[in-house]
Amino acid sequence: MATIARGKRRIVFRPAAAYTTTFTSNPYTTPYHTGIVVNLYATAAASGSVVVKIQGWDTDGSGTWVDLLTAAAVTTGSPTHKELKLYPGAITASNLARDFLLPRKWRVVATEGTPGNSLTYKLFCDIF
Repeated sequence: MATIARGKRRIVFRPAAAYTTTFTSNPYTTPYHTGIVVNLYATAAASGSVVVKIQGWDTDGSGTWVDLLTAAAVTTGSPTHKELKLYPGAITASNLARDFLLPRKWRVVATEGTPGNSLTYKLFCDIF
């Protein structure tokens, strides 16, 4: 598990390439950050799709990962940009933004909807 110091930081989860499998980031501990913006840029599809979500670790009992924000599936690569925003004061928008404090321990998951079929994209986030 990586602990990230104070200040705005960018984390690149997946550089631009064709992907056919589900990705789960390492868990991150960011005690001094309150928000995250996750970006997915899709540029080419061969009938693949991907769903991106931000998960937080539930420390209040279940001890499991909980989905905090889940984007609608990206199914086209004719340049498509998805931006998921999770921070206090964010204007809530279905599948795109939630007014919520970034948990101390979190991760990002990109689930392939059609394993074996590629979607070319890059995935990164900014935490602040």
